Amino acid sequence: AFEAPEFQRALDDLDADTIIFTGVETDVCVLASALTAVDRGYRTILVSDAIASSSPPGHRSALDDIYPRFDQQVELIDTNALLRAWAP
Repeated sequence: AFEAPEFQRALDDLDADTIIFTGVETDVCVLASALTAVDRGYRTILVSDAIASSSPPGHRSALDDIYPRFDQQVELIDTNALLRAWAP
């Protein structure tokens, strides 16, 4: 995502400080974008039941092994927790 200058401009225009990730390729595209977000100082949230991979072992490894190593930088939540956080 960050390779596209328009993406960073959109974040800047929104004065964003948090990025919530959903999408595919948990262990490739989502991982790369999430770690770049961390490097750039964004609060980084991954919605664990709204990401997937074409490789089930890669998906599980990312959720069970990779992301927990960044527990101070990356928040893993599920959709219900996200919706509860946004509830009035």
